[in-house]
Amino acid sequence: MRKRKFELKRTAAAFLAVVTMALTAAAVPSAAADAKGVELYVSPSGDDSAEGTVSAPLRTLEGARNAVRKLREGGGLDGGITVYLREGVYYQPQTFEFTSADSGSEDCPITYASYNGESVTITGGVTLDPDKVHRAERRDKGASAER
Repeated sequence: MRKRKFELKRTAAAFLAVVTMALTAAAVPSAAADAKGVELYVSPSGDDSAEGTVSAPLRTLEGARNAVRKLREGGGLDGGITVYLREGVYYQPQTFEFTSADSGSEDCPITYASYNGESVTITGGVTLDPDKVHRAERRDKGASAER
């Protein structure tokens, strides 16, 4: 169990480092008509069954990753793929993993970035309700439970 927790933390830390680098890059220009490549959009209010456009964005990072994989399977991509994350909080309830299938190339780079400098937060933390959290009572070994 400890090894799994360590692997989860290490994977999450690596993912967050990559995303942080992408999101803190210089302001990303809005979609330009003359830009090469494919652009996908993700929004916390989107839907993973949507097309991934500005007006019909995907909802999750998993949805975007899977859409990128499908695009790459089709081949013939010039200029790469850019996944724009729209402003908001993206909650990751489980480990999110990129594999070699998600790697770009010199001819087809794959980039994840915040859209036009919008503020994006990716979190895996769980917020606890303070009203439901209570201090545990200490019980000494061998002590009677009647105390």
